[in-house]
Order: sequence, then structure tokens, then C-alpha cells
Amino acid sequence: MTTEISVGVAEDAFTKNNLIRLDRSKYEKTIALSAADWIAKRVPHDAALFEVLRFVYRSICERMSGYQLWLLLGDTRWQDDTRLIRYRRLFSSLKAHGLDFEALPDRREFMVEQRRKLKFFGAVRLDANALSLVPETMQPGSCTYLLALPNIAPNFPESSGWLGQLNEDFELIQSNVKNDGIIFQRVGYFDDPEVGLVALGKPDVVERLTE
Repeated sequence: MTTEISVGVAEDAFTKNNLIRLDRSKYEKTIALSAADWIAKRVPHDAALFEVLRFVYRSICERMSGYQLWLLLGDTRWQDDTRLIRYRRLFSSLKAHGLDFEALPDRREFMVEQRRKLKFFGAVRLDANALSLVPETMQPGSCTYLLALPNIAPNFPESSGWLGQLNEDFELIQSNVKNDGIIFQRVGYFDDPEVGLVALGKPDVVERLTE
């Protein structure tokens, strides 16, 4: 069965549109952002999301020469500061739940401490074989992004991490968009009839991916 994927574009992500709602006051006054989305009917949910991921990955490979795709992950809740939590960190914890990224050598991981509580964040550079792991990391309430970047190191707010909310993660978004990156987030949860990805980037960079 062929999955039909629709592509939408909002040239100015800060004006009223059907793709995304951004708070202009959160972002630098001089920054310009466009938005795009790739949407498929939910039949079934994770399978449709996987097809969208494959479509976007192929588009990046074909249209964005030299770009790499990163998966950004993070804890949504603070954890107790215990020896076991510090030992397992993020990727070992994911592996215990069946999500094994150890075959991918380019991984980053860091810890945020606050009031004797811990959160772990990480990023892994994806290849085509690892895309099947991604839908499981994009469940409701997850703190997950995809980031397409030229062949440069991503910029992470290592002192604070991220929340998985576009209007709160402006530091993460702006620092990577300025380097011609595109950041993606899942849309469509629970009973939504459609599922897919929404993206933010410089207008000319988003245009390259969607033209």
C-alpha cells in the first residue's frame, strides 16, 4: 500500500498559518523562519510516521548535499540522583527498553543537574538503517527532535537541555538554524487522523527541501 504524503509550506512561520504557532517574542527580532510539514493519513499510526520519516530522509539526501540527520533525545521528567541512574544514563536506558543505538558510532550525551535531580540528553547521527527506531522515540510527551545540518557539529544547550516545545527551545532552534539547519518535530498524536513532521528553518533552506 502506497502512503500518500502531503507537503505544506508557510513562508513566514511567525504569521498566522495552518502549520505551526510560534511566539515571535521568544525569538530574536532579526531571525526569519519558514515552516513546512509532511503529513500522512494515520493507517496505522507509527507505520505512517515511518513512511513520512523515510520520505523526508530521502528528500534530505537528494536535495541537501552534505547534510546529516541527527536524532535529539531527552528526559521529560527529572530523575532521582542515584548511582544506577548515573550509570545507565540515556542510551543505556533506551537500550534496556529495546531501542539500541549502539551500532551508530556518532553519539553525544550529557547530563543536567538541578536540586539533586537529573535529566539526560543526547543526540545520535542517523543513517537509513536506523530510521525504524525513530517512531518509538516520538511518542506523546516525548522530548524529541530531528535536526538536519550541513557537515558541522550541532549546537546544544548543554547547561539546560530542551523541553520538546518549539516556543521554549528557541536557543536550540536558533543556534542550529543560523548554521543552515532544519529542525523537525512530530505532529499528530492520540486520535488525530493524520501524523507527520513539521519543520523550521531559514526560508531559503526550507525552500531547497520542499521545492
